[in-house]
Amino acid sequence: MAKKKLKKLRIGILFGGRSGEHEVSLLSAASILKAIDRKKYDVVPIGISKKGQWLMDADAQRLLHGESTTQLGHVSEDDPEFAITAAILRDAHCPAANHRSAKQHRAC
Repeated sequence: MAKKKLKKLRIGILFGGRSGEHEVSLLSAASILKAIDRKKYDVVPIGISKKGQWLMDADAQRLLHGESTTQLGHVSEDDPEFAITAAILRDAHCPAANHRSAKQHRAC
C-alpha cells in the first residue's frame, strides 16, 4: 500500500521588531529556523527591522545574520498576504488602534 504524501504546513516565523528585545527575537528565530523540520513545514521567515519595515525572503535572512537593513526592500502594508497579520500586530502593540493611516500609526 502506497503512503499518501501529506502537504507541508506553511508557517511564518516572525522576528525582530522595534522593541528593545529585537536582538533576542533574532536569536530565537535563528534557533527555530535551524531546528525546524523542513520536510514537514514550508517555512516563511518574516523579519521586522528596528525601523518597523517588514522584510521577506533574502532580506529577512540578512536581518537574521546582522547585516544592514538600510538598503533592503520591505513588504508593503498593502501586500494582501501580510496585511491582516500586520494589522493585528499593529493593533495589539498600539492602544490607538483606530488610526486612519500608516503614518499616524508610526507615531506609536
